[in-house]
Amino acid sequence: MRIIKIFNGYFLILMIIQGLVLAFFDSRSFSKSNLRDVSKKAKFLGIGFIIISVCIYLVNTFTV
Repeated sequence: MRIIKIFNGYFLILMIIQGLVLAFFDSRSFSKSNLRDVSKKAKFLGIGFIIISVCIYLVNTFTV
């Protein structure tokens, strides 16, 4: 429960920025380097970070 309590708006913004960088900029540089498998994984993880961050933020907002 402690982890959910520290999840405020600033942490949400940080996680969204991190997810966007991973999903779009890093995956693009990986695909240019012919690392297509790593590029797909980076895109999946970046979008996953964004979705999980928003879900935890909503849980924190409406339950605590």
